[in-house]
Amino acid sequence: MGTERTEVEVPIESSKGRYEDFRRGLTLAGDCGSTFEKPPWFVPELYEHGRKVLWDNLFVALWCHLAGLIIGVTSFKPYTVLLNNGNHFSLRALACRYVSTTRAVLSWYRSDVFDPRSEGHKSVRRVRAMHLAADRYMQKLEPLENGEQWISQYWMGATQTAFIQLMITHPEKLGLRHLSDKDLESIIHYWRCIGYLLGISDDFNVCSGSLDEFRKFTEELIRHEVHPSMLTAHKGQMKLSESIIEALLAVAPSRYIKLTYPAFIAFFAQVLGVHYDRELKRKDRFCLWILTTLFEGRILSYRVMRWLIRKRILDRLDTASKADTSKICDELIDDLDSKEAPSCPFVRKNKIVSIEVSPPRGELLLESSRPRESGAGALRYRRKLIGRVR
Repeated sequence: MGTERTEVEVPIESSKGRYEDFRRGLTLAGDCGSTFEKPPWFVPELYEHGRKVLWDNLFVALWCHLAGLIIGVTSFKPYTVLLNNGNHFSLRALACRYVSTTRAVLSWYRSDVFDPRSEGHKSVRRVRAMHLAADRYMQKLEPLENGEQWISQYWMGATQTAFIQLMITHPEKLGLRHLSDKDLESIIHYWRCIGYLLGISDDFNVCSGSLDEFRKFTEELIRHEVHPSMLTAHKGQMKLSESIIEALLAVAPSRYIKLTYPAFIAFFAQVLGVHYDRELKRKDRFCLWILTTLFEGRILSYRVMRWLIRKRILDRLDTASKADTSKICDELIDDLDSKEAPSCPFVRKNKIVSIEVSPPRGELLLESSRPRESGAGALRYRRKLIGRVR
């Protein structure tokens, strides 16, 4: 793939506008009712090229998807929805869930998601049905004020952004310096198609515009949503993000260099212009150096290296899918539903920010709806929740 700039015209049905306009989606249902047929703006060449680019750079794509998930957990609504609608209460449950999620995303890149016979298409349908079920459950459990939706067009669009924003806005810091503008535009178009199939309307599909428009909108979203959420993350959110990494390492341990949560979060925080303000241990510093060298160097610019790493990933995923998860801890993870405000682990780069953390709007769901007792009573309540969401 070349590095020269290639202009590509992308048909656009409607403009996303500024972040303030995008917030209108908070009151709109996350599924707009779009069909599973190819939309009028579909460009076959861009779609197929985008899928091939993502498959060729699978390692970076999956890492950015995982980073998007970890960063997204610091936002109140996604965190609360995940905690109440998925298996997030033990390392074993987390491992099973996110290995399954990874396999689903792989099917999107391996096959044509518009082909009803493909595994990718079936996977998109399942994910869309899960979103609908989760939204119905949350609205019944605790309706939001002012007509807002738990899974809204706003949050669907924001989640869509989280999956690819780092790849598009910081390719040179994430091993994608070999991609051209055409390659990046094709990734955006491919994810526009994914968003469409998941029920995102064109008005809130953040991939509807050009490469420059996507980057400008992402800057606004990071400034208004991502940074404030990271800088006010509470104990439960940080614990969930750490547990996801720990669960994935438990089901697919590294043979040579062990990834550490502090190194992972410190690396992606600095990419976003936020500093992880914690002292790193020697193993964390070494892991961070490896990540920086790998992603900011030229190793991933060589096709053969990308092929070898992708092959390794697929082998590891296959092993993880067949792994005996009974050996992974199935005890309840403590403090997942804690809204205690720890000393904030993030500060803005080159500027320490002091923020007084207050409870999110509407109080944290698990705190407001659970019994006030502690100990065995609270444990029974959490086990009841687990039985309901499994």
